[in-house]
Amino acid sequence: ILVTFRDVTQDRFIENELRKTKGFLESVIESSADAIVSADLRGKILLFNRAAERCHGYTSAEVVGSRSVETLYPPGVAREIMRLVRTHAGRVEAYRTEVVTKSGERVPVSMSAALIHEGGKAVGTVGVFTDLRERIRMETKLVAAEEELKMREKQAIVAELAGAHAAG
Repeated sequence: ILVTFRDVTQDRFIENELRKTKGFLESVIESSADAIVSADLRGKILLFNRAAERCHGYTSAEVVGSRSVETLYPPGVAREIMRLVRTHAGRVEAYRTEVVTKSGERVPVSMSAALIHEGGKAVGTVGVFTDLRERIRMETKLVAAEEELKMREKQAIVAELAGAHAAG
């Protein structure tokens, strides 16, 4: 009979730390206010966080592993983004474009995209999108308020001039 003992304390500690790190990173991705979508090099979606669900109208279960990232963009846009990523050292930042929702609505976004490398070889892509709908609505309201203020200032000047002319 041969009995061998091996201390696995360090292995269990490392495994536990890796599990904690993985859980933390998953929480970060899911908690992000920005949509995060990752795909393999063929375009098959591998990761689709909650913000992506809100932005695109699909659930993660509807797209992960079964849908191409190309279906999230207007025709030709995904290929153009990949072309830009490949010609800009594997990443594009603050690129303004549109994505398409499940219902067909076009949503303006600012996105950053990059190639994912493992062992020096590209294995996939990741895109981080900021939905610009609310920002654009606020900008539109601000412009309208500025225009109204200018109009009121002009009316006040005209009324002041009319009063001065009547008094004179």
